[in-house]
Amino acid sequence: MKIFYVIPILLMFGCATAPTVPAKVYLGMDKHELISKCGQPFQKSAKGDEEVYTYSELIYDTPIGNWWMTKSDRSSLKVKMKNGKVVQIGD
Repeated sequence: MKIFYVIPILLMFGCATAPTVPAKVYLGMDKHELISKCGQPFQKSAKGDEEVYTYSELIYDTPIGNWWMTKSDRSSLKVKMKNGKVVQIGD
């Protein structure tokens, strides 16, 4: 019977998920390994021998679905590579 009190409380507060990409990325990682573990980036940019991949994930504010989400409900992570290797994670 107590579970009927817990469920409405959980629905009121919702939940947010943390980005999963940072846990998969490490310095020195090869570009091909990055793509195989994290998928294609949301955005790519390149200048000389440096590339920046931007990964973007939706953050869910409610466990019911995504009907509350706006563009600000995205979390993004930039991964900088030089010569095909990860040299910086984050801004």
